[in-house]
This record gives sequence, structure tokens and C-alpha cells, in this order.
Amino acid sequence: MSLHNVLRTLKNVKVRTQVPFQEFCELISAIPSPSAAPKPLNPTTISLLSKLNPNSLHLILSEPTLSASKCLVFFNFLLKNQSFISFKLDLQAHLTLICRLIRARKITLAEQVFKSISVDQNSRYPFRAIASCVELCCLEPVVEAKLFNLMLKVYSDIKISMEVWRLLITSRVLGFG
Repeated sequence: MSLHNVLRTLKNVKVRTQVPFQEFCELISAIPSPSAAPKPLNPTTISLLSKLNPNSLHLILSEPTLSASKCLVFFNFLLKNQSFISFKLDLQAHLTLICRLIRARKITLAEQVFKSISVDQNSRYPFRAIASCVELCCLEPVVEAKLFNLMLKVYSDIKISMEVWRLLITSRVLGFG
């Protein structure tokens, strides 16, 4: 085959790059905003969610073609619909999302997600567990440093809040409030 024929053949070939987990990317795009009225899930969505596993979730949350905002919407969607997935959203999934949000400079959102796993009423993970998992989820040193700064901020804010709460309780007990 001559070079001319090879080039003509290459022009005719349509190269289609497929994003890994294309079905999930399409699902994520179709998820309504949190402010929209909730709708019942259709059977196709339920079937797709049942195929999800922790490794694929990590890859989806790390997918560069999806915006960090879309990843957050998908993550919150999964939190609300955990009965349709076969696993519990773990620390690695949370930290992957947090690192993604930090990379996109959405620090306030990252802080909210971090608070939900560390210091809220349902805090699930102690500081030591979170700190040891950070290295697995945040591969970029700059993002890792920002995450540790965020962790220090959240924990220091909570400590201050606890001191204020103790002062408030103490002042009421002593009759000052």
C-alpha cells in the first residue's frame, strides 16, 4: 500500500476516544441541581448505580473531564442514594473529592466536606486515620499541603468553638447569662 493510500485511509478512520465510565459521566451530567425538586430514580439509573464500586468511584472522582462541581453533585447524589450502591462511601472517596475541590480552588466546599467526616456530630474518622490516608488520595504535594492547612483550620476553629461553648455553659451555671 502506498503512503498516499495509507494517509487517505487514516483520514477516513474516525478516532473516537471514550472516557472511562462514560455511562457514569452521562448520569452525572443528567443529575439535577440540589435545589431542584427530587425525582424518583429510573430503573436504568438504579442498575447503573448497582454496578458502581469503590475503585470506579475513585476513578470517576479523579476524571479530569468532569468539573469539580459536577463531582460534588454526584457525590452528594450518592450520599442521598446510598441504598442503591453496594458499598459505603469511605474515607478515600471523601478525600479524593476534597483534593479535587482544592485543586479547583473551591476551598469552602472542600472545608464543608472535610467537616462532615471529621468534626460534625457524625464524625467518622479520627485525625490520625485522615492524615495517614491523605498521602494515598492527594498525589500532588501542593494539594496535599493545602489539605493539611485546611485540616488545621477546621480543627482550630472547632477548638475555639468548644471553648466558647464551655464559657457559655459555665456563665449560665454561675448565673451570669
